[in-house]
Amino acid sequence: MWKGNLYKVLAIGDTANVLSILKKNVKTSKIEQIQFRTKNFQETISYENQYFFKSDKIFEQVEEINQIKRNYDLFMVTGWTTARLAYLAGLKFIWIYTGDDIKHPFFLKDKIHDYNFLERIFYKKVFKSVARHVSLIEAVIPEDLKRFTDATIVLGGIVDISKFNPHVKPIKLKKQKFTFLSPQRISPLKGTDVIWKAISLCKNNFEVLQPEWYDDYNTEIERKSKELLKIKPPNVKLIPLIKYDDIAKYYAYADCILGQLSAGWPGSVEREAAYCNRPVITYTNPKYKVNINGKMVSPPFLPTSKDDPYELSKIIDMMVSSKEFRERMQRKGHEFVKNTSNPEIIANRCEKIFQELDEYPPYLESKLTLFLRRLFFVISYYSNFKRIFQKLINRKR
Repeated sequence: MWKGNLYKVLAIGDTANVLSILKKNVKTSKIEQIQFRTKNFQETISYENQYFFKSDKIFEQVEEINQIKRNYDLFMVTGWTTARLAYLAGLKFIWIYTGDDIKHPFFLKDKIHDYNFLERIFYKKVFKSVARHVSLIEAVIPEDLKRFTDATIVLGGIVDISKFNPHVKPIKLKKQKFTFLSPQRISPLKGTDVIWKAISLCKNNFEVLQPEWYDDYNTEIERKSKELLKIKPPNVKLIPLIKYDDIAKYYAYADCILGQLSAGWPGSVEREAAYCNRPVITYTNPKYKVNINGKMVSPPFLPTSKDDPYELSKIIDMMVSSKEFRERMQRKGHEFVKNTSNPEIIANRCEKIFQELDEYPPYLESKLTLFLRRLFFVISYYSNFKRIFQKLINRKR
């Protein structure tokens, strides 16, 4: 089944640069990538040696994949959009969950999505077609995945240690006071409202650098994210979106990283910053643990509550005023990610999954099956009259 000496994998899209990091660390396989040309793609992803879709239309993207799919043994995705493409192209694919995709699956009715009954059926079919469901985060996502499938594998929270490490030099910027960097999107889903309320309660003098980067998951979330500016504290300074190649320098520059309050586990930002040996504030759910040298250990980050601005304000003040507290949190965080985010170990785990799937064909040959998948997608999509009507209104504006 292998296309030459190396097992060839096509990664479609990339969330949190997970697939880019795997690509650099695999030994017995070769991962190539095809990306979307979003408005911020140069800033938010590592885009070296990657292909890009020529079109932003779904079926044209499917055709682009069809033209090259015979060159690969396997395919990988990290989100619903790319999983949909893989399903429509009939690919054998691994889905690596990096965030909230499985917490808010498209096939369940909730307040986050506006998908109707037929669309939810379609996305359930997408989900069931996945060859392997793989979790990046040790404890958070498997718990959610187990609601829907027992075919879950844990890789670990990978970090590109060639870019993020204690030897990174800080960016050359003036610093007049204690400075936090809060690099995640402005979003109620990231806990920005709680973070800004906590900052308003703090007693110490400091500055927070916040990229002006809003959550555009859907129009409603984007609207709520921009409305948060009404409660932005005066010591939160909005800065331009930081390019991926520069973010490590900003971590090194900041006195502390003020991360998200959503997952209950350190995300990519928090892991990268901790690897750069910076103290990190991020919500940790004490129920979530990982096996380190035979012991079940919780991440050492604080706070342990995601919606208590008073607790968070005390931790922020402690970071500013106590060098001892800062250094202790810095040391614990760095040791934790060193033990849980080694890219070579995680890439090796990933390649074992590739080997397990080698006996299966890399894509479907049945034209009828592929035609029926496309047909049902079109029917389900255009059955959502509310969304179609909203798009027509937006175009007239």
